[in-house]
Amino acid sequence: MAASPPGFSGPSLLATAALVLVASACGEDRAVREAERDAAREAAVRALADALNDRDWAALDTLLTGDYTRHSQATPAANVNSREDFVEFLREDAAAFPDARIDLEKLVAEGDQVAFWGTYSGTQEGPTGVFPATGERMELDFAGIHRFREGRIAETWVTWDNLAALVQLGHWEVTPPSERPDPDAFCAVWVPARAPAVDDTAGAADPSGPP
Repeated sequence: MAASPPGFSGPSLLATAALVLVASACGEDRAVREAERDAAREAAVRALADALNDRDWAALDTLLTGDYTRHSQATPAANVNSREDFVEFLREDAAAFPDARIDLEKLVAEGDQVAFWGTYSGTQEGPTGVFPATGERMELDFAGIHRFREGRIAETWVTWDNLAALVQLGHWEVTPPSERPDPDAFCAVWVPARAPAVDDTAGAADPSGPP
């Protein structure tokens, strides 16, 4: 029988090896559980996009918490502090953009959050804020983060480029370079294509966009 290293007995070596194997197995189990958790959360985010595309508001009962909160600098006047608030926001968006669609392109899950990048497209068939319907179509990139709690989405941060939306919908147009006062200026000059009357009591002046 081979001699044990000084200070180590055969049984202690076996015990150490067993502990190493157990620790390794526990680490692998944890990694598997985390991967499964991340996959489940990504699946929930995709299910949310499908529900929004299908106008299946009832599906949100299982995907969002009752106190769901949404944050978006792009729609500062939209106060979403519950699942019911979000459904109302979605109904208004669907009325303005009946063919609106979300296509998710990238999801990254970490901890209790899932980051997303995607495209929102739709045709403005109804008014949104102070901007009347134009019948024009827009396609916007949007990005954000969902935070999960107990298996459901509890909070969302989302943003997109409102100016890009207004240009595509025909509410704003870009001045051709030849007509700009200073062709060498760093910033482009933006000129409104329409000047809608602003009613301070009308609510949000920002266009709709990705939920």
